Amino acid sequence: MCIVNYFSYLCSPNNTKGYHYPTGIMENLVQTIEDLLVGLFAGMSSLAIGMISIFCGLLVLLLVYFFRIHIAYRMAVNRHRDPLGWALLSFFVSPILTWIILLIAGDAR
Repeated sequence: MCIVNYFSYLCSPNNTKGYHYPTGIMENLVQTIEDLLVGLFAGMSSLAIGMISIFCGLLVLLLVYFFRIHIAYRMAVNRHRDPLGWALLSFFVSPILTWIILLIAGDAR
């Protein structure tokens, strides 16, 4: 409901921040999204919704681990380089940049 209130504020004439969106289009979009979400979760219990939320959260964490740490770690091990350093570089800087540097640097032996 917070999203609906926010978009209603943006479309209202009382909007003092200067943002303006076409009223009809935005209200239709918000109503469509709200109808989809209500229809999606209408037949589910709160336990099922909570379990789906936990599963999705764990899936996101797994994907973050895989892309930000695991790929750089495995690439460094396969190239006989320090895996901890490359995994930390990948996590704190950029995974794609780390992968490119490891590909260019090649094998340490």
